[in-house]
Amino acid sequence: MKLIQSHDGESQLFKPGTASVVLAGLLVALKVVGGTLADHTYLFLGAGEAGTGIAELIALEMSKETGSPIEVCRPKIWLMDSKGLIVASRIDSLQAFKKPWAHEHEPVATLLEAVQSLKPTVLIDTSGKGCMYTPTYRSYR
Repeated sequence: MKLIQSHDGESQLFKPGTASVVLAGLLVALKVVGGTLADHTYLFLGAGEAGTGIAELIALEMSKETGSPIEVCRPKIWLMDSKGLIVASRIDSLQAFKKPWAHEHEPVATLLEAVQSLKPTVLIDTSGKGCMYTPTYRSYR
């Protein structure tokens, strides 16, 4: 594991190679389907160091592609933890590395509810729980 210093000074652990591989996969997929990173809505199942690290790298690349500040790009990326969707109303109880991902939205408890509400075009599972997706999720594109 690699120790990094986050933007707020709190240390976090994650494997940066994993984030690079995920971003590379997304960029290759875009060559097939067309469009840019900013054309998509991302939903992560898992908001630990790996999920937030990957999300941050995607947001950084989106910022680079669009010329927009990273704060403008982060709202395209949503994360869920064991308590549900990371939303602004939970900000006081969130760990520091999750706070940049707390967007304005009503609380959502389950992955299916998040998919129905956000209609993400990209799902990324960093939860370590195994396959959580069933054919039901495909109908919400």
